[in-house]
Amino acid sequence: MIAWATKSSKENKGDTIVPDGLPDLPAVNKQWGKLKAVIQDNTMKLNIGEFETEIKHAAMLREKTNVTITFAFGEMSVRNVSIQ
Repeated sequence: MIAWATKSSKENKGDTIVPDGLPDLPAVNKQWGKLKAVIQDNTMKLNIGEFETEIKHAAMLREKTNVTITFAFGEMSVRNVSIQ
């Protein structure tokens, strides 16, 4: 995950966040997995399948106007999306 405390740009590269135990793409390839992210104040509670973590970063305080999911290789399908 990459997080920007201020607006992203070519000059402002953002912080790369890799929590201990975060599933890598080959481990979840060709599997359906539930992803849930709940943001409150400067903390995001993240669940990916059985994996759970809390991430504290100033980027969580920024107003969220869109959701972007990107990945480096392979295929991705999305179903049953709920954004509140």
